[in-house]
Amino acid sequence: MMFQAHKIIGLCSKKGKIKPVHVAPRPGEVRRLVADYSKAKKLLGWQPECMFERGLLEFIKWYKSYKFEEWAKPG
Repeated sequence: MMFQAHKIIGLCSKKGKIKPVHVAPRPGEVRRLVADYSKAKKLLGWQPECMFERGLLEFIKWYKSYKFEEWAKPG
């Protein structure tokens, strides 16, 4: 999980400005989740449209364009 946090921080141009905060897992929290689309590919012919990093970049672009952080501010 640490890798993904650092990847997102870098893609947001926040490297050196923010750091991930690691806390103890909550009761019942899944410790590791790994996606494997091989069964969907075999049964449905489905495959991802883009790689993980490109998907993150597209999400970050969308997030910034809608200025979600401004909406989330109190007041």
